[in-house]
Amino acid sequence: MFTTWFTYAPNATGSGASGQRWYSISGNYAPGSLDVLGAVIYNNTGGNFDAQPPTVGQPIGTADIHIQGCYSARLDYHFNDGRTGQIPLERLTANTICLP
Repeated sequence: MFTTWFTYAPNATGSGASGQRWYSISGNYAPGSLDVLGAVIYNNTGGNFDAQPPTVGQPIGTADIHIQGCYSARLDYHFNDGRTGQIPLERLTANTICLP
Protein backbone atom coordinates (compact mmCIF):
# COMPACT_ATOMS: atom_id res chain seq x y z
CA MET A 1 0.00 0.00 0.00
CA PHE A 2 1.32 3.43 -0.91
CA THR A 3 -0.28 6.79 -0.30
CA THR A 4 0.72 10.44 -0.11
CA TRP A 5 -0.25 13.13 2.37
CA PHE A 6 0.12 16.88 1.98
CA THR A 7 -0.20 19.00 5.11
CA TYR A 8 1.39 21.91 6.94
CA ALA A 9 3.93 22.17 9.75
CA PRO A 10 2.65 21.87 13.36
CA ASN A 11 1.01 25.09 14.59
CA ALA A 12 1.26 26.48 11.02
CA THR A 13 4.97 27.18 11.54
CA GLY A 14 6.57 28.82 8.53
CA SER A 15 4.94 30.17 5.44
CA GLY A 16 5.13 29.19 1.82
CA ALA A 17 7.29 26.19 0.99
CA SER A 18 8.95 26.16 4.46
CA GLY A 19 5.60 25.42 6.12
CA GLN A 20 4.56 22.65 3.72
CA ARG A 21 4.93 18.97 4.57
CA TRP A 22 4.89 16.23 1.95
CA TYR A 23 4.57 12.80 3.50
CA SER A 24 4.38 9.38 1.91
CA ILE A 25 3.15 6.24 3.63
CA SER A 26 4.23 2.75 2.63
CA GLY A 27 3.13 -0.54 4.18
CA ASN A 28 2.10 -4.12 3.52
CA TYR A 29 -1.50 -4.95 2.63
CA ALA A 30 -2.73 -8.54 2.82
CA PRO A 31 -5.55 -9.23 0.34
CA GLY A 32 -8.85 -9.56 2.17
CA SER A 33 -7.62 -7.70 5.26
CA LEU A 34 -9.39 -4.61 6.59
CA ASP A 35 -6.22 -3.15 8.12
CA VAL A 36 -2.76 -1.98 7.10
CA LEU A 37 -0.75 -1.88 10.33
CA GLY A 38 2.67 -0.38 11.02
CA ALA A 39 3.07 1.40 7.68
CA VAL A 40 6.03 3.80 7.68
CA ILE A 41 5.43 7.56 7.33
CA TYR A 42 8.22 9.36 5.45
CA ASN A 43 8.86 13.11 5.32
CA ASN A 44 9.78 13.78 1.69
CA THR A 45 12.02 16.71 0.77
CA GLY A 46 13.71 17.95 -2.39
CA GLY A 47 12.99 16.58 -5.82
CA ASN A 48 11.06 17.86 -8.82
CA PHE A 49 7.74 16.95 -10.34
CA ASP A 50 8.23 14.29 -13.03
CA ALA A 51 11.97 14.98 -13.25
CA GLN A 52 15.28 14.33 -11.50
CA PRO A 53 16.33 14.45 -8.73
CA PRO A 54 13.98 12.19 -6.77
CA THR A 55 12.76 13.20 -3.33
CA VAL A 56 14.53 12.04 -0.19
CA GLY A 57 12.32 10.26 2.36
CA GLN A 58 13.16 10.32 6.08
CA PRO A 59 11.13 7.92 8.31
CA ILE A 60 9.25 10.00 10.90
CA GLY A 61 6.53 7.70 12.25
CA THR A 62 4.03 4.94 11.60
CA ALA A 63 0.45 4.73 10.42
CA ASP A 64 -2.41 2.27 10.64
CA ILE A 65 -5.22 2.32 8.09
CA HIS A 66 -8.52 0.73 9.08
CA ILE A 67 -10.97 0.09 6.24
CA GLN A 68 -14.47 0.57 7.62
CA GLY A 69 -16.43 -0.33 4.50
CA CYS A 70 -16.66 0.36 0.78
CA TYR A 71 -16.86 4.11 1.29
CA SER A 72 -14.77 4.99 4.35
CA ALA A 73 -11.59 4.28 6.27
CA ARG A 74 -9.56 5.81 9.10
CA LEU A 75 -5.88 6.75 9.22
CA ASP A 76 -4.28 6.60 12.68
CA TYR A 77 -0.87 8.28 12.74
CA HIS A 78 1.94 8.16 15.28
CA PHE A 79 4.89 10.51 14.76
CA ASN A 80 8.24 9.77 16.41
CA ASP A 81 8.04 13.13 18.25
CA GLY A 82 4.94 11.96 20.17
CA ARG A 83 2.19 13.54 18.04
CA THR A 84 -0.72 11.20 17.28
CA GLY A 85 -4.12 11.55 15.70
CA GLN A 86 -6.80 10.18 13.45
CA ILE A 87 -8.03 11.29 10.03
CA PRO A 88 -11.32 9.99 8.61
CA LEU A 89 -11.02 9.01 4.94
CA GLU A 90 -13.82 8.96 2.40
CA ARG A 91 -14.01 7.42 -1.10
CA LEU A 92 -14.00 10.09 -3.80
CA THR A 93 -14.36 7.92 -6.88
CA ALA A 94 -17.03 5.52 -8.05
CA ASN A 95 -17.09 2.12 -6.39
CA THR A 96 -16.38 -0.50 -9.05
CA ILE A 97 -15.34 -3.62 -7.13
CA CYS A 98 -16.27 -3.28 -3.44
CA LEU A 99 -19.40 -5.07 -2.24
CA PRO A 100 -20.97 -3.64 0.95
